[in-house]
Amino acid sequence: MSEIKESRLQKANSLVSKGFASYAQSFRVSNTTKFLMQKFDYLENGQEED
Repeated sequence: MSEIKESRLQKANSLVSKGFASYAQSFRVSNTTKFLMQKFDYLENGQEED
């Protein structure tokens, strides 16, 4: 195993042992796809906002 991977595993295990979850159990939805489609419907395909 590479040194980098081993280091990352040690850090992750340390956080878990201190009570931090590896992955979030839930999250707050801030925007929906429908909202974003409506907000940016004026853009052409591939066009980005300045």
